Amino acid sequence: MLKAGVAKVDITPPVGMWMAGFDERVFPSLAVHVPLWARAVVFDDGETRVGPVALDLIAIAAEGAAAHHAECSSREGLVRDTQQRPCIAFYRK
Repeated sequence: MLKAGVAKVDITPPVGMWMAGFDERVFPSLAVHVPLWARAVVFDDGETRVGPVALDLIAIAAEGAAAHHAECSSREGLVRDTQQRPCIAFYRK
């Protein structure tokens, strides 16, 4: 039997954080225009579990990615399988 689950978590940084994506920005954020999300969907057929994770980010620093992968591994027993494009990673168990 195929099982599936979804999750969505608000990852909006606090006002005052420096943002990427606009070279002429000379000051940190002043407000939140729209929230940023981390989304995941997991499929499990009893033998294999896979779960793409998508982040509403331009990129993620290597240290942040390493911490994220370690959390997925220690908490859920998942291993990073592949990274398809920036801020989307696939996991399997």
